[in-house]
Amino acid sequence: MFTEKDNIYWKAFSTSIDGSFIERRYWHSPKVIYTYKDFSIVFDNHCFTSAVSTRSYESFITRIYCKFKHHKPIKIRIEKASFLNRLINLFQGHLLKTKNSIFNKQYQIHAPKMESLAFLRPEIQNKLIDLNIEGLFIDQQEGIWGEPLIGNNFEIAIYVESTRLELSELLALKKLFEHIIDALCDTYAIQSS
Repeated sequence: MFTEKDNIYWKAFSTSIDGSFIERRYWHSPKVIYTYKDFSIVFDNHCFTSAVSTRSYESFITRIYCKFKHHKPIKIRIEKASFLNRLINLFQGHLLKTKNSIFNKQYQIHAPKMESLAFLRPEIQNKLIDLNIEGLFIDQQEGIWGEPLIGNNFEIAIYVESTRLELSELLALKKLFEHIIDALCDTYAIQSS
């Protein structure tokens, strides 16, 4: 699963951004925690497993997430518009569209109403496309697929389908995540957790 090479990889990234490094434990990836405007942003790898019939599939991703507090529920899911996602969405109902036709072709947006996407500024949309982000989630699930968070605690998370990114790619993801945090602060007045 995760090896000593993962420790070396994340430790080097931690040093480059002056973050805190946490070694791998059991089946958990090592991680880097970086503080931006009192928000603790976590960078790690995650093994996502799914099963279809008698087969199981593993996908290793790079995940970036951050907890925050907000007084009202926020639930947004933006995912790549794959064949499977399009098929699933036939049964799950209403999808939202932005004014950016290129973004709309590549991503499917699930949110309660259009106003909840005010943070999704054109420069953020373009960076999601440029950096090949697989998904952006705001929900009350820890680390995208984890346990439910309680109270007014929420989490914003993005991920890419890769576990070995170049330093320049990790830095670009960090910058994108900072822009997303800034936009959420401006739009929703979120607070660090």
